[in-house]
Amino acid sequence: MSHPLGQDSTVIPWEILPEFALGSSTSTGQSLPSLAAQGRWRDLIDHSRSSSSQIEGNKLTKVAYCALALAKTGLPDDAALEIASVSLSDPACPFALHWIHCLLPSLSQNIDESINRFYTLLDSPIASTHSRQRRITLCLCSFFIQSQRYIPALQLITTLLKHAPQDPLLWSQLGRTQLMMGDVTAASKSFSTAQSTARQSEHSAGLLAATKDAVLVKFCTTHHHQGAQHALPDLQLAYRAHPEDVEICNALALCHLFSGDVAGAGRVVEEGFLKYPLEMLDEIIVGNLVNVYNLDAINGEARKKSMVGWLAAVAGEDFDVSVYGR
Repeated sequence: MSHPLGQDSTVIPWEILPEFALGSSTSTGQSLPSLAAQGRWRDLIDHSRSSSSQIEGNKLTKVAYCALALAKTGLPDDAALEIASVSLSDPACPFALHWIHCLLPSLSQNIDESINRFYTLLDSPIASTHSRQRRITLCLCSFFIQSQRYIPALQLITTLLKHAPQDPLLWSQLGRTQLMMGDVTAASKSFSTAQSTARQSEHSAGLLAATKDAVLVKFCTTHHHQGAQHALPDLQLAYRAHPEDVEICNALALCHLFSGDVAGAGRVVEEGFLKYPLEMLDEIIVGNLVNVYNLDAINGEARKKSMVGWLAAVAGEDFDVSVYGR
C-alpha cells in the first residue's frame, strides 16, 4: 500500500499547470478548456490541429493545449515537437507553454533536464512575479525530493521562507522534507510553526496541512499499528470536516487497514468515491482501494471489476485504467 500521504502519481495535476483557462468537468462543449476539463485529450489534439474549426485564442494558446494533451496521453516527444513549432522567445508566449516545455523531460525520466529548464525559467523575465517564482521554486523542490536530493530542496524552501516567513504551507513543506531526511525533531518544530502561523492568519489550507502533518509525525514516530491507533481520532475529525480531501481519505483508510480493519478501509474509500467521484480520481487512492479488494477473497474480484468498469467510463484519457484490472 502507498504511504498515507504520499504523492507518487504520474498524472499531471491541474494545480501545477499555471494560468490555463479551464472549463467545467461537466461541460459538453468543444472549446479547448472544456475538452481539457473533461479529460478528452485525443479530441483536444484533433480539435486544436483542425484548420476548419473555429478555436479561441492564438496559435501559441493552441500549441500550449495541444502539447499538454500530448503529454497527458503519454507522448512527451510529440509534445516537444509541437512546442518546437513555435518560438518560446516570443513575448506573447503564454507562461503555461514555458511550463510544459520545462516539465516534458521529467515525463521521460530525465528529471535533471527539467530541473535545468526550470532554473532557466526562474531567471527569465516571464517569471518575474512572486507567484510564478514561488510556483517554479516549489516545483524544483518537488523534483529534488523525488530524486532524494533533500539538501537543495531545503535550501530552496528556506529561501522562500525568508521572503514569506508567515506562510504556513511553506513551513509545512519544510517539515515534510525534514521528515523524509529522518529529522523528526526539526520536522516537528517546523510543523508547530506552520500550525501557529496558520492559526494566527486563519489560513484554512494551512490548518488542513497542519492536521495532515500531525498524522505524518504519528506514523513516522511509532510502529504502523500504534501510529494508526494514535492518528485515527484526529483523522476522523479531519475527514468529517473535509471528506473531499484525497490525502485525508487515503490516510484514514490506511489507519483502518493498519489496525486490521480491512472492511473499514474499503468502506472509507468507497464512500469517498460515492460522494466525490471526480476528486477521488487519484492513482494512489484508486490503487489502494484495488489492493483492499485483492485482500477480500469472497467479493473482492467482483468489486474490483465493477470499480475498473466505472473508472473506464468516467476517468480522463490520461488515467491508465488497465493497470488496475491485473
